[in-house]
This record gives sequence, structure tokens and C-alpha cells, in this order.
Amino acid sequence: MYTRKRTIIEGLIICLALGILLGAELAALAKAAPAVSQSNLVRLHIMANSDRLDDQAVKLVVRDVVVRHLSPRLAGVDDRKAAEAVIAAELGTLEALARAVLRIKGFSYGAAASLADGEFPERVYGALTLPAGSYRTLRLVLGQGQGHNWWCVVFPPLCFMEITGSTRLTADEEAAVLAMASTIDSQRPAVVEKRFLLLEVVQRLLKAMDLARHQEGRNGLEIAQRE
Repeated sequence: MYTRKRTIIEGLIICLALGILLGAELAALAKAAPAVSQSNLVRLHIMANSDRLDDQAVKLVVRDVVVRHLSPRLAGVDDRKAAEAVIAAELGTLEALARAVLRIKGFSYGAAASLADGEFPERVYGALTLPAGSYRTLRLVLGQGQGHNWWCVVFPPLCFMEITGSTRLTADEEAAVLAMASTIDSQRPAVVEKRFLLLEVVQRLLKAMDLARHQEGRNGLEIAQRE
């Protein structure tokens, strides 16, 4: 009898200890998870070129590539401002990846990525309901952007949980996309550098014209004073 009671007591102690450990683990996870609220979200909005089946299908391929690229980069981010900074730094790469997917899949149109405010209808993600309204949004427009779109929450990463049965690239296609995206992205700074160089030339020219007008005004004043 004593042995049986001791076994029961030991079992209860073990259950209690496990319960305490589990509760502490859940509390730690809850504390580490980003707060989900309308003011602490970044939505993802991908707009297909058209409603043609091939345009809609490639939209999902682009979606998968974008989500897989952002997932590890947003890991550990705990507020919207930090998430926005990460996404803003990746805009050029995300656009290059989307364009590379389109080229590999045989589409001639391009893609444009931006981070701005966007309007969304009410949407339910499991137990979470997001009201209709304006949200900070990573927007990716494919071609004309006239087709049915796809949206989710990129921060916190709710859309990563949505993807099931996704359209996947083959290993060869993925390698080709990464190589092409790297080439596209590497060409971007050169264009930006040329633009800044042109702006600098224009600014110097305007400054020289201002100095010339100023000097001309001073000369005219000196002549008038002598007369």
C-alpha cells in the first residue's frame, strides 16, 4: 500500500513539474513572438499580370520565391519598423527574383516591388481576424497588375503558414533564377550611380549659374557706384 501511494505521489510530482516547465516554455514563446495588431503588421500583396491561367500560376511561383527569401531574414524581428527596414533593404533583390522567375518561365513582362500603405478588406487567418483598412504593404506588381491578386501577412509571418501545395521550381530552375536575379540586381547600382552622377552635374551647373548671376550683380552695382 505504501509503495503504491509513493508511486502515485511521485507521478503527481512529475506531472506537476512537467506542467510548470511547459507553462514556462509557452510563456517564453509568447513573450518572444511579435505582437499581432493592425499597427504592427506588414502585408504582402502580389498582383498578377492578368487572369489568364499562366499569369495566375506564375504569380504563385513568384510568391513562393519571395516568401522563402524573406522568411530567414525576418526571423527574430519583433516590431514593424524593424521589419520594414529589412524589407526595404531587400526590395531590389525581391524585384530581381520576381523578374528572374518570369524570364525563366517564359514571360516577357517585368515586375516592380515597393513598400507603401495599401487598403485591404477584412481577412481571417485561423483565429486571427484582420479588419478592413490601411496597412503597411510590400507590393509586388507583375506586368500590368490587372489580374486577381494574392495577399497575406509577411510580418509576423502568417503567410508562411498559408502555403500548402505550392507551385515549386525545379532544382535547375531555382539555380537559374538565383543566378539571373544576381545578374539583374548587380546591374541596378550602376544605373543608380549614373543617375546620381547626372544629378551632381546638374547641381554643379546650377550652382555655377547662380555664382555667375551673383558676380554679374556685384559688377553692375560697382559700376553704378562709380558713376
